[in-house]
Amino acid sequence: MQAKTSRGKPLLAVERRRDAGYGTDAPLRMLRDNLKYAERVELFPHTRVVLLDIPHGELRHRCSEEEWSEFATFLSDNHVPITKPKWWQKLWL
Repeated sequence: MQAKTSRGKPLLAVERRRDAGYGTDAPLRMLRDNLKYAERVELFPHTRVVLLDIPHGELRHRCSEEEWSEFATFLSDNHVPITKPKWWQKLWL
């Protein structure tokens, strides 16, 4: 069963190209603990940054190579699919 946001919509992790650099730096464990409150998960593969949008703020973590693959597995285990924007969406991201 796919994870849901607080609004009942399916939770997705979206790969993005550009990281705006906002959000509070937090340990990866804190992002894992707060996944159940997330409205959005953004992944920036080029810089290996994970951004978690939770109520009242954003949490971010810059991953090592090992952490990056572990977090992808964690998302998969929690039924959060990783999606890539379509080619026309990439023009605006």
